[in-house]
Amino acid sequence: MTVEDLNWLKLKKACVYILITIFPLPSRGKSIFNNVRSILEFLFSVFIIVYCLLFIFTPYSVSLDACESEYFSERSVRFKCEDVDVKVIDSIFVFSILSLSSNVDMLGINTFFNTIFINEKSANKFNQKVSTILKHELEHTHALDLKH
Repeated sequence: MTVEDLNWLKLKKACVYILITIFPLPSRGKSIFNNVRSILEFLFSVFIIVYCLLFIFTPYSVSLDACESEYFSERSVRFKCEDVDVKVIDSIFVFSILSLSSNVDMLGINTFFNTIFINEKSANKFNQKVSTILKHELEHTHALDLKH
């Protein structure tokens, strides 16, 4: 078992412990709607916390420098290459959570804070170069920048 696997196991155990400890149990004084609503609000809060933790602490296989992309020499853009973070993820599970997509064949995603996640497993599966996917995702960043 690798160090990464042990860290995931610790995170999973911590999440289960937190869920068991603070999960809102149905109350007799509340209506069924209010009980279900409080449980859904709790689960949404847990999802947001897990998402943020993954966003911050995910061990990426590679962190690329967007400034090395050919995109900036080919296009005139208003945003700086230093403002874009590019993370290559080799775990389909982590990529699915961070991209908020169940499509495991997705190659890349442009998220908030100008962070681009690239799915290394799907890139290899479809024989796509990471640089090509990065150029495509930078095009989305450029399009979003034009809207603001």
